[in-house]
Amino acid sequence: SSPAGPGAVGGGCRIVGARFIREVRIGNGVEIDGASILENATLCDGARVGVDVKAYDLIAAEGSVIDNGSIREHAACWR
Repeated sequence: SSPAGPGAVGGGCRIVGARFIREVRIGNGVEIDGASILENATLCDGARVGVDVKAYDLIAAEGSVIDNGSIREHAACWR
């Protein structure tokens, strides 16, 4: 099951070196490695976010990958 409410973090996540995370719902097993900004987002189970990613108003589907240096605004990311 997914976490409830804004700012929730699921089980088994790995968050390393992220600079700014606000109002992000993080599912189980999500990996965030050095993201610059994550704001108003939902990261579904197993999603991965790379170094220097800037994402606003984002939905990342289960198992999706947002590569290093990506900029996403008002987007949905799929596998």
